[in-house]
Amino acid sequence: MALKFSSKDKMFKKIASLLWPNRQPSFVMLLENTSGGLHKRSDENRELLELLHKEAAPLLEECPWIVGWLKGNDEFFEALDALAIATNPQFKKRPGFPRPWPDFSQMQKASQ
Repeated sequence: MALKFSSKDKMFKKIASLLWPNRQPSFVMLLENTSGGLHKRSDENRELLELLHKEAAPLLEECPWIVGWLKGNDEFFEALDALAIATNPQFKKRPGFPRPWPDFSQMQKASQ
């Protein structure tokens, strides 16, 4: 799948190549803008785990590796985030976003 960049994105690529010559601007654009960028992906990954815990707890008990898969994705997103040089302003990191990794002990106390 080829990414299509607007003229604004092309200008960003040019500026990014001058400021960070060792980074591929198209890769940076991918990290920061595709489907809301890394912070959005991380937040939705964590939201999915919260939903599974709330609505399908027996599934997580029967298949505990699902949590491991989502944790692996989360760690991958965090590592990619360390490579990002800027963030789509709509999805930039801010208090409460992305949400923290779910703490199931706190979730269980809240539901009692």
